[in-house]
Amino acid sequence: MVAVARDDSGRALVTTARAGPDPHEMTASLLAWGAVYAAAPDASLEPGVHGPIAALGLDTLGIGAAEVGLRNADESSALRGRYQGV
Repeated sequence: MVAVARDDSGRALVTTARAGPDPHEMTASLLAWGAVYAAAPDASLEPGVHGPIAALGLDTLGIGAAEVGLRNADESSALRGRYQGV
């Protein structure tokens, strides 16, 4: 995956690349990981509906993403994999 954050004029500000499992497998694995995390006796989650970062915090979500196989990749290899069906 390659993500690009742009300003209002369309100028690229930041680019990042990640590699990992099949997107459907990753989504299912992250949902399962989040459920286990939320069910832990020492979990301190606020009641209500929250997005993943608001609910878990960026650092904790990063740990979960790493546990399900998401990792940093350089942008060129991520783009190359896209065109090779990887």
